[in-house]
Amino acid sequence: MSLNLITSYQDSGDRQQLEKLISEYSYLVKKQVDKVNYPSISGLNRDDLISFGVIGLIDAIKKFDINRNVPFEAYANIRIRGAILDGLRKFDFVPRNLREEMKTLHSEYRKLEQKLGRTPTNNELAYQMSISEAELDKLWQATNCVIPSYLSDYITAEEGELTLEDIYPDSNSPDPQSRIDEKTTKQELGQAIDTLPQKEKLVLSLYYYEELTLKEIAKILELTESRISQLHSKAVLRLRGKLAKKKLDL
Repeated sequence: MSLNLITSYQDSGDRQQLEKLISEYSYLVKKQVDKVNYPSISGLNRDDLISFGVIGLIDAIKKFDINRNVPFEAYANIRIRGAILDGLRKFDFVPRNLREEMKTLHSEYRKLEQKLGRTPTNNELAYQMSISEAELDKLWQATNCVIPSYLSDYITAEEGELTLEDIYPDSNSPDPQSRIDEKTTKQELGQAIDTLPQKEKLVLSLYYYEELTLKEIAKILELTESRISQLHSKAVLRLRGKLAKKKLDL
């Protein structure tokens, strides 16, 4: 019934049909919104993110091709997630001073990790940065709020599953060599993820592959949401460092 309604709307452009489809698939938008973390300083609220997501849902309804034998939900999820991330990036809610503090955190973390030959503890990192552990915890949470776009771009599906490009190749997309480079980057990312500590790897898997929220992951692992947020941030930071090093080595 829903697929018939989608094709009917695409043919007629009937507003009532569109509203019915939005209502039916609104749960997809809410699911994606629940995965996004945004700080109170952003001025954004949940309704703003839902608005971004609805734009993606409408785009999916208009562009979905029933003849490709792809589940609408899979296609719509990618469009919705992309619209939410685009909305957040355009909003650019992170103040300049916070960006500078986050850069310092990333830099000092990598220096300390290289010096110690292991993951630095919060106590060691806070001492290195001359801040309290409470201040460090706030920085970790802020880091987690900045969308790691390259992860969202590359970890959109498990191995063998479909990504947006697989479903609808873009005629304006990069040349074949660029596609090969992108595939290589995705493979390198997968290899880098395999080297992460088990807990960080598990958090990334549950968050990006299973699409659980940080709160849901915290419940499963019996940890606080703050701790899960921190593990996610550390994993992202570690991956950035590993991928950057690979590029320098090439």
